[in-house]
This record gives sequence, structure tokens and C-alpha cells, in this order.
Amino acid sequence: MTLVLEDFTPYLAEAFALIGNEAAAPFFLRQATALPDRSGGRLPRPPFVLLFAAPDPTVRGQGDYKLAHPALGPTDIFLVPVGRDGDVILYEAVFN
Repeated sequence: MTLVLEDFTPYLAEAFALIGNEAAAPFFLRQATALPDRSGGRLPRPPFVLLFAAPDPTVRGQGDYKLAHPALGPTDIFLVPVGRDGDVILYEAVFN
């Protein structure tokens, strides 16, 4: 299944669980933003970016993580830590 921006926008501010480490704090979807398609339509979907926030004080490195939302089910997402906002760590996922 190819995920698109509209799959995520209904779940802004909602929690996504980290599968495989259910004791970890959830990731909250902060932003879901369309990106310009500079490929001339060659991409499998219009590109977009997601921004998650996790209150867990343990910084996870970039990599593939399985996040689950009750409505979407489990989804493999490549997350990159991009900074902090107060006591949360921000993670970005870019979909091309």
C-alpha cells in the first residue's frame, strides 16, 4: 500500500505507538505537509513530510521504525531526529 498525505492528516495531534518497544512514549503527529513535486510526475505519490514529537528523553537515531495508529495499523517509517522543542524530540519522515 502506498501511503499518501491524506492518510495521515486526520490523525494530527494523535498518538502513534512504537511497535517493538511498547514501553516507549508514543510519537505524536505534529504536522503533515505537502511538498512540491519536482519529478515531473515520476514519483509513486505526491511527496509529503510528517513531523512527529516524542516526549521520551531517549534520543533514537535515524532509521526505520514501525509506528502504529489504531486507524492506520502498523506502518514502517524512516524517521530522522531533527531537533527539540522543549522537552520533546522532533522526528521527520519524508515520503517521495
